[in-house]
Amino acid sequence: MPKTKTFFIAGVILLIPVLTFLYALNQSAQKNYNSGIVSASMKSSGLQVKSIDTQIVSKHWQITDRELVRQHVKEIQSMGVNYVAISTPYDHPDQLKIWSEEIHNRGLNVWFRSHWLDWEGDEGHESKMTMRDYLLRTNEFIKANPSLFKENDAFTMCVEPEQVYVARKIEVSDWSSYNRFVIDQIEQSNLAFDAIGLAGKVHTNWISMNGWVVENGLQKETVDKMGVITVDHYQNQIETMPSEEFASLLESDLKKIYEKWRKPIILGEWGYNIEREVSDFEQESVVNDITKRFAKMDFIIGLNYWAHAGNSSRLISDVYGSDLTFRKAAYTLMRYYKEN
Repeated sequence: MPKTKTFFIAGVILLIPVLTFLYALNQSAQKNYNSGIVSASMKSSGLQVKSIDTQIVSKHWQITDRELVRQHVKEIQSMGVNYVAISTPYDHPDQLKIWSEEIHNRGLNVWFRSHWLDWEGDEGHESKMTMRDYLLRTNEFIKANPSLFKENDAFTMCVEPEQVYVARKIEVSDWSSYNRFVIDQIEQSNLAFDAIGLAGKVHTNWISMNGWVVENGLQKETVDKMGVITVDHYQNQIETMPSEEFASLLESDLKKIYEKWRKPIILGEWGYNIEREVSDFEQESVVNDITKRFAKMDFIIGLNYWAHAGNSSRLISDVYGSDLTFRKAAYTLMRYYKEN
């Protein structure tokens, strides 16, 4: 056998363990990327998300006037926030661009909390999008619109995904499928942000869902993947309820959720009163009581008040958003955000 061939075979034999090691390392890294990395890092305690939600205005009013958006963002910023949540459907990237630019221009981060029009059937669209199509289309949306996003933004790919069952008038028959969809949202978002140079720099695991689903529909694998529970939770606000009772029930629910999952909690939506008009005095009393209780629950790391305008829970006086003066509760929330 020629010497060159002998050396070649010996070299290949010596190289096999090295190649095997590198392959295993790569597979491990890929596995960790797909199942372990979920978003930009967060501390496990302390109020890190101080947000106010603009859903009524950013989703339903379809404002395209940049100066008006700027005014709303300015008022929200003065309440001590570090995030502004927007709900403009992904079908309207030009509107999303206005909102995200005005929020970023003020040194704040955007919490994207939305979905596609044909997911729940908004604006006259049919609710027909499949979970697979949702994931693929949103992945492409992120990659096609990199200028919308900045480091430390949050991107909830599908806010309250359980609402699609309500929209389609069907019962949740497969919680495993629901949980897989939640996990896939995080993984597909991570892949897209990696592609635009924001790998690990955008929070993709703040998947908002209602309190009943958090307690009854989630599975351990999903909770471990998220690493944080983001719950949109309101007590029954239709009937008159003393503020002490209302606040006590909300506190009890949040403690129950924490005891079950032992993960930090972001309150993705909360507000008073979302169902009926209340006086400024009553609203302020409830918000004051609740925020005092929040301050004592160190597992709560974020709040998103719903909504800044356009609903009976509004913090800004006029229902229609033309009078941008604060209600009493706005000053209470402002004080809480600035002190915590």
